[in-house]
Amino acid sequence: MKLTIITCFIIILVLILIKYNSNNLSFMTGKVEVEVENFFQAPPNFICKKDDLACILSYQTYNKDCKNSFGVWKKFQDLNHNRKINGKTLKVLAVDSTKNPNLSMAGNFDGPRVSLVSRYQISNYDGRLNLKNLEQFLNKNI
Repeated sequence: MKLTIITCFIIILVLILIKYNSNNLSFMTGKVEVEVENFFQAPPNFICKKDDLACILSYQTYNKDCKNSFGVWKKFQDLNHNRKINGKTLKVLAVDSTKNPNLSMAGNFDGPRVSLVSRYQISNYDGRLNLKNLEQFLNKNI
């Protein structure tokens, strides 16, 4: 009986050490991370139509700041995707810039980057990524 308890304890300890070394302790926090597959992704060769706007998050899946912004971005998408503003339809999209290296919006930028794109103009957001600031950015630039 004692040997079984000690064996279980050692197995649990080894699993915790493996998780710790992989820098992934999310099973201990109860915090659920947003999967990027849940984002509305920009289709290949996306172009805004005459009456469309697109607010696009350029991210890298390896970047910690990007991962920290995923929850806010998902909420922002849920609130604003396909919303009509001043007669224009807003698309709220995301693009993994590591899979799209020629993306001119992301440039040579490491970290989350938000751009508001119309047919002929790009405005980049450079503030903190929270819902209030993103809404202000939209209101100021639309």
